Amino acid sequence: MKNKNLYKPTNFIRSTLILTGGTTAAQIILFLSSILITRLYTPSDLGFFSYYVNLITIISSFSILKYDQAIFLSKNERTTRSLILICIALSIISSVFFLVLIIISKNKISDNIPIQSGWIYLFPIAIIAVNINQILLSYTTKKKDYYNISNSKIIQTITITAAQLSTYKFGYIGLIISHIISIFASIIFITSKTSTNLPQEKTPKKFIFLAFKRYKKFPLYATPSSLMNSIGVYLPSIIYANIYSTDIAGLYFLSHRILMLPITLISNAAGQVFLSESREKVKKHTLRHSTAYTFTMLTHCSLPFFSIFYIISPDLYSVAFSSNWEMSGEITKWILPWVTLIFIGSPFINLFNILEKQKTFLLYQTILLSMRIISLYVGYLENSFELTVKIYAYASAIWWISIFIWIYRTLNLKNLKIIGHTIESVAISTTMIILYQMIYFFHAGNLAKIFLFLLCFIFGTLHVTRIPQKHRFIKKSFGV
Repeated sequence: MKNKNLYKPTNFIRSTLILTGGTTAAQIILFLSSILITRLYTPSDLGFFSYYVNLITIISSFSILKYDQAIFLSKNERTTRSLILICIALSIISSVFFLVLIIISKNKISDNIPIQSGWIYLFPIAIIAVNINQILLSYTTKKKDYYNISNSKIIQTITITAAQLSTYKFGYIGLIISHIISIFASIIFITSKTSTNLPQEKTPKKFIFLAFKRYKKFPLYATPSSLMNSIGVYLPSIIYANIYSTDIAGLYFLSHRILMLPITLISNAAGQVFLSESREKVKKHTLRHSTAYTFTMLTHCSLPFFSIFYIISPDLYSVAFSSNWEMSGEITKWILPWVTLIFIGSPFINLFNILEKQKTFLLYQTILLSMRIISLYVGYLENSFELTVKIYAYASAIWWISIFIWIYRTLNLKNLKIIGHTIESVAISTTMIILYQMIYFFHAGNLAKIFLFLLCFIFGTLHVTRIPQKHRFIKKSFGV
């Protein structure tokens, strides 16, 4: 007889919806503000800003050696306290290190970074702010305080939007200052809400050392993996700014930013809940059911909407952000298959930490970084921005498919009928795109375009409205 309490997806959905609720409001504000920002700032301004943001993200990916991820897995408050102290100490050390580096090598850095020399001193401040914010979010997620996580996203988005709209006369410097202010706003909010819950007791040094040693796989394997992933994801904008122009980097940044909205909205929220509940799932031997269910639901929800976005993106960017940003719509079509796989797969990257397979993930990240570097180099040799982006995106998409295969084999999902559900979603999305592409083959007029778009939209909407029914069917097919 099957245990009906083996896995309760309703708890997962409820927690995800709490996170998604606040994130939805934040991303709506971010999208609406983008309409104004693209009219107040130039593509070049966004190119400089993307350079700064991507550089900070790359540095932050290794500066605390990923010990913040270990907070999720700590088994008691003493270990949690130790890990928090380790993270704070590493954050301070890394920030001071980069400050000293800037002071010593200011001229050389200024020659290689397209940002006014006086403003590079903001980098250490941004690094420590990003790290502290991540530590607080990790602890809050461990405590399953999804309401405050959700509200912090809203606070951060409102702050950065207000600041960017107020400082547009300063160009890209206004964007950079706004970003730092928004992170501090998030830190202040989370601290005010969780200060009474944060560990207060003094922690002996020996327990800190034990925690540092116990989770040594994170600095040894997770940190290089995270660094390589950050370099692979964020390095292109930096390279585009140096090789092509900051205008090109700004156009790429906008398309990437808009596509990342649903990932931030839903996928990251699902990933946070998936990770926070993972230890319980491992104990109950239901991790494979949780993985199969989450993967299938994300696939059913995402593919139709990403297909519609593929169809409308060129016209959408031109109308919403003005004709100066029309090229961003074309870039969106080039990278959309890759971003779709990120949306579906990003929650399951946590499986490498949950199963303590950081060494395996390091190997995967090494392969991915190699593929991406080759892609960028080939595009550079051909002196083609379009070719560079396409090869880069397709190589990244192939890597994500290999990750799905690893998860499928490692968790032995072959008995959970996951492939059948995936094929159904892929078939529906592919049909929508083929229908719309027919209008270009037959050189159809605007009326035919509108008709086929509405047909695709109705087709996708009908698919999504069946999700509650599919939810019950998927539960049954997974035997939960």
